Amino acid sequence: RDLVRVRHVMGGLRDRPAADADFVVQQWKKAESLSGMPFETGMWARHTLETTFTACRAVKAAAIIDEHAATKLLRRLREAYFTEQIPIDSLEHVLTLAIEVGLSKDALCENIASGRAEELFARDRAEAEQAGFGFPTIVIVTKTQEAPTVLQGAVDYSDFLDTLFSLGLAQRKRRRF
Repeated sequence: RDLVRVRHVMGGLRDRPAADADFVVQQWKKAESLSGMPFETGMWARHTLETTFTACRAVKAAAIIDEHAATKLLRRLREAYFTEQIPIDSLEHVLTLAIEVGLSKDALCENIASGRAEELFARDRAEAEQAGFGFPTIVIVTKTQEAPTVLQGAVDYSDFLDTLFSLGLAQRKRRRF
């Protein structure tokens, strides 16, 4: 039985270019140092990210097809942008990455064109806004908690594990995420 279930809420970081790219780069450098996930800052010199909404919609379109495939696409989008400097604000690039992880371009395009992906994305944004979450945020809910445990911002992996263990996840039950 699953003790932990992951659900990706796509809040969309921005739907316009960053006013202060240097600030964004510094935030990602902080996340890089905490997570160990590399971030190639050269992307910001070559291409100002216009929007994250295109990628978010694609992840939601993929989730309609298969939740596991959506998780793979989200990971691939992160790798492409942060380490390979591939812009993820272009639907063409996003669809190419989706095909790489085994998704059907036609099915994704249908889910985007039909509005189903937009509806799910809008629901996610509303949920995040209502809860006052910034990004990234991890919300942990257990059956025994009265209120969820919220970890906001870039969180060190060991802090994340310590939180899970303090909520009752036995270390022997831990599988690699």
